[in-house]
Order: sequence, then C-alpha cells, then structure tokens
Amino acid sequence: MTTGQVFIDIHQLPDELKSLPHWCIAAPDKSPYTVSGHRANVTAPHTWADFDSVVEVAAKWGEGSGMGLVLEASAGYVCIDLDVKDDTAPETLARFNKIIQSFDSYTAQHQRTRVPHLVAWRC
Repeated sequence: MTTGQVFIDIHQLPDELKSLPHWCIAAPDKSPYTVSGHRANVTAPHTWADFDSVVEVAAKWGEGSGMGLVLEASAGYVCIDLDVKDDTAPETLARFNKIIQSFDSYTAQHQRTRVPHLVAWRC
C-alpha cells in the first residue's frame, strides 16, 4: 500500500520552485505549519516561508514531517496529482505518462514505486 506521500530529492527541485516564498512544513498528517511551529494557512501568505528555512526546520521535525508548496493563482503554477495506487491499471499508468509528456513540467515520483505522482508546470 502507498502512503500518499511523495519523497523527492530536494536538490532536484527546479530553482524556479525553490525561489517561491510559498513553502510550509508538512506535519505527518499533512497539515501545514509555519517554521515557528504554528498552523499555517494556505490563504495567508504571511504564514509561508522561503525554501531554505523550511528545509532546515523540516529536518529538525524528523521522520514523518515534510514540506509543502502552497500554490496560488498569481504564481502561475498548477499541479496534477496523479494518484497511483498498488492496483492502478497499466492503462491508467499509460494515460498518466501521456499527461506528463504533454507538458513542460517537473514531475516527482513515489520513492518506492517510481511511478509519477505529481506534475507542476507554469501556465
């Protein structure tokens, strides 16, 4: 069974995404938090942080925590969550690959299954 979390090498994230001050800590339940440990609000930019600060704090929070990128319309990015499960049909995986190939995108893959999970591109 997949956990729903996507584990990526942060060094492979595009600099364009890293430069956005739209990052939050992701608690083990995926709730967004500020770098000071308070609940973040995805509609309140003052609760977001820069990439490097979030990387540092997320590492201190330890296993189960992570990072999240808040997308807002003015940033010009969208995401497609290609939710792959253990029983995802081969036809569905092929369709997902066509979606990925259709866009000039950054794609994160699930660490264990190595199948695409998330696509982000600038619109």
